[in-house]
Amino acid sequence: MLAVAPPHPVSEAELARLADAAEALMTGLQAEGVTGSEARRWMEVEPGLGAVLDSAIATVPSIARRLAGALQRLGWLLRSAAEGAQIEDAAIDDLETLLECLLAYSEGLPVGADRSPDQLLDWLAGTLGLSQATIAQMVGVSLRTMQRYLHAGARPAPAEAARIRRLARVVNEAGFALTPDGVVAWLARPTPHLDGRAPLDLIRSQEEGADARLDRLTATLRYG
Repeated sequence: MLAVAPPHPVSEAELARLADAAEALMTGLQAEGVTGSEARRWMEVEPGLGAVLDSAIATVPSIARRLAGALQRLGWLLRSAAEGAQIEDAAIDDLETLLECLLAYSEGLPVGADRSPDQLLDWLAGTLGLSQATIAQMVGVSLRTMQRYLHAGARPAPAEAARIRRLARVVNEAGFALTPDGVVAWLARPTPHLDGRAPLDLIRSQEEGADARLDRLTATLRYG
């Protein structure tokens, strides 16, 4: 069987084009309702949105399910002959979801699932402006071990790789609300949202449900 390479991430220019097309479609629905031209306009952008979904499954899987649901519902709504305020409201809701997913996809690419642990470690050091020794401490490995990952081709154990990905994802999300120095301080600061523990404590843990709790925490930080 031939190996199939994962889809390449969609370019920023294409993401912007797709977002503009979705916003234009939303504006038309709000102003005129379903008129029959929406299906044609949808089919013009649907292949590009499908390419985003294909890439998201491999690179940013956290948003792929929401994007798939929005694409399926919008395709049905805009191709159907149904009209009325309820249909229009449902389509507008899904277009808003689609736009949110495009933004989340773009924001998640630096730490996507296609990035190797050594790439994520490099990204963390550059993003936070910290030494390799400090990043190693955050991940919970020795400096020598981290340097083996970066320069000697060594591969982290699954638990260590999971911690690296978790730290990168949390730092990426927190970076939309805080400066790099602020992210570093926030990671070490106990919070009532984690029962008095610091985010780094949970990042380095093996607790069931840790990822979901950290996702809720970063959402609270970013959106209030």
